[in-house]
Amino acid sequence: MWWYVYVRDLFRDLNLFWKFTLAIFLISGLGLLGVSLFGYYQGKQLLVEKSFEILDNITEKKKNRIEEHFENNEHLLRSLSNNPGTLLAFQQFSQTFGSIQNIQDQDSLLPLRKFYDLEFTQTLKYRLVDKDPDADYFPQHPKTQSLQHRYLAINPKPYLFKDQFIRFDDPDPYDRVHQQYHPFFQNFSKQFKLKDIYLVDNSGWVLYSVGKKIDFGTNLIQGPLRSSSLALLFKKIINLKDKQAVLFQDYSYYEPEYFAPTGFMATPLLLGNGSNQQIIGVLIFQLEPDIISDILSNKQDWQAEGLGTTGETALIGPDYLIRNNTRLFLEDPYQYQQDLLKKGEDSLTVEKIKRLETTILLRRVGSQAAIDALNGKEGKKANTDFLGNQVFDVFKPIQIPGSQWAILTEMTAPEIFQSIADFRWNLLIFTGGILLIIFVLGILLANSLSKPLRKIQKEISMLAEGRFPNPSKRIYKDELGKIDQSLNQLINNMKDVAVFAEEIGKGNFEHKFSLKHQNDVLAASLLQMRENLIKVSETEQERNWINTGTSLFGEILRNNSTDVDPLAHNTISELVKYVGAHQGIFFYYEESEAQLRALSSYAYGKHKYIDQAIAPGESLVGQAFLEKGTIYLTEIPENYTVIGSGLGQAVPDSILLVPLRLNEEVFGVIELASLELLKPYEIDFVEIISEDIATTISAIKSNQETRKLLQESQRVTEQLRSQEEEMRKNFEALMISQDELRLRQEQIDNILQNGPPEGQDDDISDESRLETPVQLDIQSANLKERVQKAINRQKELLNKALKRNQSQENLLKSHVKNLQNGDDEATAPEN
Repeated sequence: MWWYVYVRDLFRDLNLFWKFTLAIFLISGLGLLGVSLFGYYQGKQLLVEKSFEILDNITEKKKNRIEEHFENNEHLLRSLSNNPGTLLAFQQFSQTFGSIQNIQDQDSLLPLRKFYDLEFTQTLKYRLVDKDPDADYFPQHPKTQSLQHRYLAINPKPYLFKDQFIRFDDPDPYDRVHQQYHPFFQNFSKQFKLKDIYLVDNSGWVLYSVGKKIDFGTNLIQGPLRSSSLALLFKKIINLKDKQAVLFQDYSYYEPEYFAPTGFMATPLLLGNGSNQQIIGVLIFQLEPDIISDILSNKQDWQAEGLGTTGETALIGPDYLIRNNTRLFLEDPYQYQQDLLKKGEDSLTVEKIKRLETTILLRRVGSQAAIDALNGKEGKKANTDFLGNQVFDVFKPIQIPGSQWAILTEMTAPEIFQSIADFRWNLLIFTGGILLIIFVLGILLANSLSKPLRKIQKEISMLAEGRFPNPSKRIYKDELGKIDQSLNQLINNMKDVAVFAEEIGKGNFEHKFSLKHQNDVLAASLLQMRENLIKVSETEQERNWINTGTSLFGEILRNNSTDVDPLAHNTISELVKYVGAHQGIFFYYEESEAQLRALSSYAYGKHKYIDQAIAPGESLVGQAFLEKGTIYLTEIPENYTVIGSGLGQAVPDSILLVPLRLNEEVFGVIELASLELLKPYEIDFVEIISEDIATTISAIKSNQETRKLLQESQRVTEQLRSQEEEMRKNFEALMISQDELRLRQEQIDNILQNGPPEGQDDDISDESRLETPVQLDIQSANLKERVQKAINRQKELLNKALKRNQSQENLLKSHVKNLQNGDDEATAPEN
């Protein structure tokens, strides 16, 4: 045992650095080598089992989703058939279907014949590949011709998109029913991804369909589609004794869909209750086949589900034909067709796949796995696909309403075994790398203790500079590992703080952020900052809302500042809409009647006429008027009021009554009723607007009074002007009389001085001549005095009238000017 002693002494003489190096390398290397060999063989077996387990999980998941898909459609079918709206729609379609006007003029059928000959039949022939259509699909029944003429022939939308055209300029009763119910069924089919929805009566008439194909308006018993899969399903439903049954018609080629594979589900439409239920028709869903393909292909993302580059899942019916599009076809249709031809597939089948653009019902899977699955078994098998590649299949039976299908997931053997080969090479590389690591581990042991510390120091420095280092992905359980873990937590917390601050800066106050610890001062401060910003934002929004509303109603009040009636009409409608209330009434106080009268009412987008008068103090409206204060109720008294609409009636959740008050004078009351509680700032806004409305009403009343005063002043002025004109005429007459008297006086004076004119009677005595001038002079003097007095008196009266008229006009002009300057205390002058 000398070598043992030699090795032992040599090992003891080594320094501690090499002792660690050799000990770690020898012990770890031998252990690693044994573990690697054992792990390889175990891993190889585990990978194979895991691959099949993955395929099995994928198969089970897709099986559940397919079964859930059919269960959901069955549930939708039952729900829609039991919907009272569906029964009502069916009854109205049935009633108006019989009143459809037939086309009398055969020339009017030319657009329909053109549609069948040039659009439908030509496309159908192309897709049938090897034969002509089995029947002439042109409708023979007049009602079918009339419906298809309107909804297919003159419909500008392309075929298979005819459902987008629903309105006519001259609708008949059927068209009006169609316009009423078509949007509902159309949205229902889009929401739940249905190809089409049919309403068929007991006689086989397709009263309605969403898709508007050539089966619309036809008869499934006697029409050209009497042998189609849709007609077969209808006949099965009608002949069933179970009135609650839901039947599924398996995929088959359907002519109205241009021979595309199509499946249907149907259930009876029942009228009545209990044993009195009667079948009045059938509700049928046309299923969308692309949904099944999307489920099985994960929307063509096979690798995301673990199917690699060759795996796929197929759904197989009782006829061994697949019910979905295969992966190779979806990835490269042209290459798939070429592969089929190279492997000896019938060229006719390949051409059908090309023209129909699908592999549904066009690829047969007759493997033992498919046979076992259709017989109710499940398991896994090795198999060969149609290209001759070795594949592994996982198969299960799947329950479809009224039938049993098979679901099969397969992946090529090279791809499965590739993971084993990769595992072997990875294991060798890993083992060699570990041995190398172990060899140098002793050398780097001392350095390895300082390296984590240097890393921690670097990360702390980056944080101090405001930068975020990458968190450590591997955390050890020693003291250094705990430091790393705490540092990672610090980095993540600071990142959360930065993201939170950034989102707050963007205005996203809903960003999630929480305290890391009950004593987290920084987080608490940030949360408090967010709450303060939210309050500021809400306050700003409320202020902007009030300012916008104030501006809006300021414009309305300016445009309706001449009359109270349009003012009430426009303000109450806009106030109801802006506040979001459901009903509003504008009460105006009529001083002459001493009562509040409803001038305008608005509810649900329309003005309502209400002839209602309320005395002050009567009801809440009169109480608000007397108290001159706002009344806001959230507990509404019974029988106070109800809000009605097309959907029914409801008691409001809140009532707001605001008096139209300016200073201490109340001009009316605004009442608002809402199905929601009003916010405090909304109530404040209504009070602000009510004061503006009161100011406008006060101005309207003042203007009305001013107009009356102006009219009275104009009347008085006109009267004074008439009097002035009359006095002027009298004055002119007096002046003329005065001129005549002066002329006569001059003639008398001339006679007295010069004697009578020649030819005058000379026998007049001297006494007569003396007496006459004296008398004339006396009369003339008295007359002049009286005339002068009359003239002076008329002038005095005229001056007084003119001064009074000017004073009256000046007072009225001053009053109007004061009103225009907003002086509400100005009063009209007394007459």
